[in-house]
Amino acid sequence: MKPYSPPKITPTVTLMLVTPALAAGWLAKNKRNRPLRANHKNLIQEDIEQGRWRLSHQPIAFDMQGWLIDGQHRLQAIVDSGIAVWMLVARDIPHE
Repeated sequence: MKPYSPPKITPTVTLMLVTPALAAGWLAKNKRNRPLRANHKNLIQEDIEQGRWRLSHQPIAFDMQGWLIDGQHRLQAIVDSGIAVWMLVARDIPHE
């Protein structure tokens, strides 16, 4: 078996203040995720609204074509709460 070869791209990770408007725009690039689970989104939204949301090691992630591949529940919670939060944002992540 051949050893794994890393992709020939350079993903980036940036700390960003994600506003409701920015989150809504990114959700428009959400074409490949499973359906939104309202209960999960509501728990995140409640944490944001109650001031319990904390920066996590898990970024919002976009693939090499700019499609959202991770973070739809967090982004929808930001939109619905109307509150901006700090998040890591990763780009150029291999989709597979």
